[in-house]
Amino acid sequence: MVVELAATLQAGVSHVGLHFWKKRRPLVETMAEIAEFVLPEFHLAGKVGFGTAPLGNMFRDIPEQEAPDTVEAARQNGIRYFWNN
Repeated sequence: MVVELAATLQAGVSHVGLHFWKKRRPLVETMAEIAEFVLPEFHLAGKVGFGTAPLGNMFRDIPEQEAPDTVEAARQNGIRYFWNN
């Protein structure tokens, strides 16, 4: 993922959306992994955000506690920009 995102940045792309709609593992785990391995490579204050529409059952039914747990995991890992697309 880091290599692909670096290539898009090099090509002049300034916005990339990552959509997690197939449940292969808990979203909280995925967010923590991205925070640990991907964001440090690209994180600029105010430039990384989290689209929350999937937490409102956009692609699948989300268990009640998964949405707040996911938002909290994002906050704990430095995300401060949230939007509902």
